[in-house]
Amino acid sequence: MIGGVLDTAIASGKSSAADLSATACCKWAWLVMVAFGVLILWFTFKDIQDPLLDRHSHRQTYTLISVHFMLSEGAWFPHITPVQGPEWAIPMEFPFYQWAVAGVVNLTGLSLELAGRLVSLLFWWLVLFELFRALRHFVPGQLQRTGLVLMVAAAPTSIYWSRSCLIEAMALYFSVAFGARVLSAVTLNRASDWGWAMLFGGLAALQKITTLFVMEVGVGLALLWWCGRRWKSTDTRPIAKKYLCCFLLLGGWTLAVGAGWAYWADGVKERNVMAREMTTQAGLRAWNYGTVEQRLAPDTWKHLASNITLGLSGSTPGMGYKLPLLLWAVSLGLTRRRLAEQGLLVMAFLSGPLVFLNLYYVHEYYLMANGYLLLLALGTAVVALWEDPRRRFRQAGWCLMVLLVAGQLHAYPRYRSLLLAEVPPRRQFEAEFRALLDGRLPPQETLLVYGHAADSAVAFYARRKAIIDEPNWPPEDVRMQKMLGKLAPDERIGAMIVAGERRTNKMFLRERIEAFELEETPKGSFWGDVYFRKQPSSLK
Repeated sequence: MIGGVLDTAIASGKSSAADLSATACCKWAWLVMVAFGVLILWFTFKDIQDPLLDRHSHRQTYTLISVHFMLSEGAWFPHITPVQGPEWAIPMEFPFYQWAVAGVVNLTGLSLELAGRLVSLLFWWLVLFELFRALRHFVPGQLQRTGLVLMVAAAPTSIYWSRSCLIEAMALYFSVAFGARVLSAVTLNRASDWGWAMLFGGLAALQKITTLFVMEVGVGLALLWWCGRRWKSTDTRPIAKKYLCCFLLLGGWTLAVGAGWAYWADGVKERNVMAREMTTQAGLRAWNYGTVEQRLAPDTWKHLASNITLGLSGSTPGMGYKLPLLLWAVSLGLTRRRLAEQGLLVMAFLSGPLVFLNLYYVHEYYLMANGYLLLLALGTAVVALWEDPRRRFRQAGWCLMVLLVAGQLHAYPRYRSLLLAEVPPRRQFEAEFRALLDGRLPPQETLLVYGHAADSAVAFYARRKAIIDEPNWPPEDVRMQKMLGKLAPDERIGAMIVAGERRTNKMFLRERIEAFELEETPKGSFWGDVYFRKQPSSLK
């Protein structure tokens, strides 16, 4: 509880049959949790070197292509993401993650993908450590806190996306560290923790404000509950006012940092003709928050519920996602302990999708930003059973935890298969493709890409700057001409890649072949037909 730690001291120091039984139970519990932990690590590292060709490859390669150009061209800040033409810098987040990956590559010589995964994993493990530390304000026993953290770590979403090349784990670490410091400042009355909360809050706002938002809602609700219980007393009301003011100042600080970064980043994006229309805050408003029609559509909420149940609770054999809900209902029927904590955690969890609806609807990995709160709410129901003086209730709590974690781990292979299609041999999408380009295309020249929507994977595996023409501007379009006019002489269009239906659209191809002086016969590749610029001897 926020107000303090429950007293769990044993009244008598004499050994008894009940004490021996409890000791044996603890040993078995530790053994089971270690076994679960080993299985989680096995799932994590089993496919650690998979290529970035899963459902959200566009976002992962979008992040890592910046690392490549940090190392090859020294574009550290502002970092460039060369997929929408010049000017190449289109910052979305402060490049803490990209800098960390670049540092690991420099130090170790690892591939970009493996370094990116390892950095993400490191920060995910730091998240689990921060959760374990923060839970000491609620749950006194190390064994019980380990069980709660294990429930978070075993979720299919946690295992899969913690090993991805995304900023999610780092953003979550900054946010959880922020929340943990606020809790320490309140429960332990340590002024220094407010300073640490200010630091981590600023870092989280620069990294990903949507992740920080969920944590601030959760901590804010907990603080309001804590202060509400002390508001009626004249003795404790001043301290409640003090902490509320401190938290409001923290919220204002993080909002100012996030807004300042967004303003600066938009100013940089305004220099890019394509990014100006697609990636500024004004252009992304509907994308971030969703539309009214989307919020009123029942299918929207069914889709979200499906992602949540499959990604967090798993599919226990024979029961599917119904088992966690059933066990939760049973625990609520058995004990009324810790209902306030469960309610606060559920409300904080819901704040993410309720505000940033479309982001949670489209991206499964957004559950990393709030899924741990729902799992901790369910875990708090388990804690309520563990705290019950009746032995059978405590045993029921342990059985509930084991069933939940077993269901999560059972579900992981299916979850992974839904997100990761069959991986082609690297020689098809990387080695042969790179060899094809290196033979004809100087590394400074630019790729013009059609048929890959916003997928940065083609540019990442080409290790080239690209104009991924999602809006399909004709060559004579004023915006296209303005963008091409910003290309440096050595950055001219050197090749065009066409995939999908446009491969057979003769009018579409003819316009671009003539406009960019390309050869009429393409070379085949995994990523589509490649039309190279004509050789000087073949130009008329």
